[in-house]
This record gives sequence, structure tokens and C-alpha cells, in this order.
Amino acid sequence: WTRFSENIASLLDLDEILKEVAGVVSSNLWIEDIVILLSGEGGDLSSAYPKESSFELAIRREEDFLDWIFRYGEPIGIKDIELNKSLTEEERVFLKQAEELKLALCVPMIAKRNLVGLLFLGQKKGNQPFSEEDFSFLGGVAHQASIAVLNAKLSQELILSREMESFNKLSSFILHDLKNFISMLSMLLQNAEERLKNPDFQKSILVTISDTVERMKNLISKLSTPSAGIKLDLNLFNEISAKI
Repeated sequence: WTRFSENIASLLDLDEILKEVAGVVSSNLWIEDIVILLSGEGGDLSSAYPKESSFELAIRREEDFLDWIFRYGEPIGIKDIELNKSLTEEERVFLKQAEELKLALCVPMIAKRNLVGLLFLGQKKGNQPFSEEDFSFLGGVAHQASIAVLNAKLSQELILSREMESFNKLSSFILHDLKNFISMLSMLLQNAEERLKNPDFQKSILVTISDTVERMKNLISKLSTPSAGIKLDLNLFNEISAKI
């Protein structure tokens, strides 16, 4: 437990956090089937662990089931949910899918008065029943995991915010130069209609175009060669571009 607490407190990657959670549950309770759902931006919950899976377990935030689980606040068997709660058709389908995946127990992941996710577990080895000690252990794991997940998401948001600021500064710099280039070439086009046959103007055109091309090459070179120590994360760049 101490090792788990130390390990999870040092992680900021969501995938690593979920792997650590699944690992400590599996090794202590001898459970093979583990599925973790996390809340997205709109509050809907969807499968986050295992990362590579052939199924998609998800439920909308609008479903009363999530509020009921949040208020219950403790590990509960899927069969017990069906006995104790009046279910909508979508909720029945959701729990049916969970049962088809051999999941038997639902553990709410709660932190800072928010339902961060759901930890679904299969039966223990040998179909042994879950004890009160197991429930206490799972409650502690789920709580610490919830805090770690929230911290990881806040960290990602902070990084993205800083990258957005840098991206905006870079964009302003590029747009400023591009406007200058366009302005120079536009002036040439405007004057070319009347002065194109003038030899001096022809020489001026060549000089201006040559200078503009050289400056554009320099700009491209700067953008293509990041400063030492800077690494371009294309995935993050795509996320930033999508938000813009």
C-alpha cells in the first residue's frame, strides 16, 4: 500500500496511473478482469483502461445511474445495483455489457465531490466473495486514484495553456512577417500595370522579389530548425490547432 501511494503520487500520465491502479488491485485481490471508466469534458464516462481493447463501455452523464452511484459512494456488486435501483433501458444495457465482460463489482472513483470515474472488477480468483476488508482496500485505492487522475488532468491543462500562449506568440510573429511580404508584392503588382515597361522598374522588381524570397527562406529556416533544447510535440501541436 505504501509503495502504491508513493508510485501513484509521482505519476502525471493518465495511462501510467491506470496501469498502477489495475496492477495493485490485481496483485492484492487476484482479479484478472479490470475495466476503468473516466469522466470526459462533458461528464460522460467511457473506457480508459485497458488502453487496447475490443470493447467500448460508456454511459452518458445524463443517466441517473451516475448520480446514484455517486451518492452511494462505496463498492457495490452489479447484481446489487440491479436489485436496489430502478434502471432505465440505457442503464440496463450498460450493466448488461459490464456483465458480459465478466465484471461483478463497481467501485466509484470520487475526489473533491466529483465522480472522476468508475472502477469495474471481475470475480476474485476461485470466485471467492469480496470481504469488508476488500471493500475498504478498494475504497482507498479508488480515492487515491481519483486524486491522481485529477492532478494529471490539471497538469495537462496547464501544459496546454502554456503551449497555447507560446503558439499564439509564434503565430503573431509569422503573421507579421507574412503581412510585410504580401504588402511588398502587392505594391509591385499595383505599380506594374503602369511601369512594367520601364527598365529601372524592372530592375527594382527583380531586387524586391529576390529580397522577399530570401526573407521567406530565412523565416522557413527558423521554423524548420528549433532552438537547442526545444522539442516539437506534433500531437500537442495538433491539439492546439484543433482548439484554435
